[in-house]
Amino acid sequence: MKLVLIRHSKTILNKEVPNEQWILSEEGIRLAQELSYNSIIKECEVIYSSLQTKALETALLLGKNNYIPIRTEQSLTETTSVTNGFFENFEDEIIKWHKAVIE
Repeated sequence: MKLVLIRHSKTILNKEVPNEQWILSEEGIRLAQELSYNSIIKECEVIYSSLQTKALETALLLGKNNYIPIRTEQSLTETTSVTNGFFENFEDEIIKWHKAVIE
């Protein structure tokens, strides 16, 4: 099994809306559509996405033409260097998340 990590495509930055609700820009839509033709994407068995609008839009664009099922995972979220120490234990957190999703 191969794990491919992809961030959401380019968004429209709107300070009046929470960033969890930002949507993809026209360029972001185009880039995600182009990426959907990549052989690595075509080989995916499932796409996991956070519940953030920009991530869901990206996942839908990648999975739609390739008939790849999309699952949402509440524990997936924005990651920054200050997000709950995520990067301090990155490998442990990825392994823990992966095991939880598989089981």
